[in-house]
Amino acid sequence: MAKQSPKKKDTSKPTGSSKKSSSKKTPAKKSASKKAPVSKTKTAARTGASISKSPKLKSRIMVGMSTCGRAAGARVIFDHLAALLKEKKIKADIEQTGCIGMCSKEVLVDIQVEGRTRVLYGNLKTLKKAHEKALGKIVESHLLKGEVCEDYSLGQIRPSNGEKPYKDVPFYEDLSFNSSQERIVLRNCGSMDPESIDEYCAREGYQALTKALTRMTPEEVVEEVKTSGLR
Repeated sequence: MAKQSPKKKDTSKPTGSSKKSSSKKTPAKKSASKKAPVSKTKTAARTGASISKSPKLKSRIMVGMSTCGRAAGARVIFDHLAALLKEKKIKADIEQTGCIGMCSKEVLVDIQVEGRTRVLYGNLKTLKKAHEKALGKIVESHLLKGEVCEDYSLGQIRPSNGEKPYKDVPFYEDLSFNSSQERIVLRNCGSMDPESIDEYCAREGYQALTKALTRMTPEEVVEEVKTSGLR
């Protein structure tokens, strides 16, 4: 009787949906593309560092437009400055202010860049459009380069809130014209917009009126006026 040969094991892979596939999923490869470098401007904005061009910083410009300033051509100066700011896309607030005291130096322009002291410029004349050249130099030097334009600067206001002063620029308060003066009633003149109630209130405006109406009797108000020596 012939012997049967042993059955060979079936080494073929199982088929059909009933059995799990033994193949492993290949993990998705991470993209090798690099992230775009962050611009220096965005980095500076996040960290608070200064940006190379000062038009990115907020500046404040005040033009002396009291009687003496207007007589010297302050309106022309104001309008030309506003046009320059728009043309050069400089971020700055421009507003009017009263006379800071040096009427003979009108027209006066006060410029303060964020974090620095206020600088006063004077002798800005409108005759034969001389102001156009002068204002162009001031804007280019002070607002675009961060440097005081020495040709027209009179001095810088002494810092009162941690502002950084400019080197080799005299303080306005130390000039011979001002050194022997102490402004009391007019101490805010030349430092704020006289037509802004908000600025006046921020400088303790109307506090005496508030006290008289809320904490004093009519008799006390009369006595206070007598004591003050006001006429």
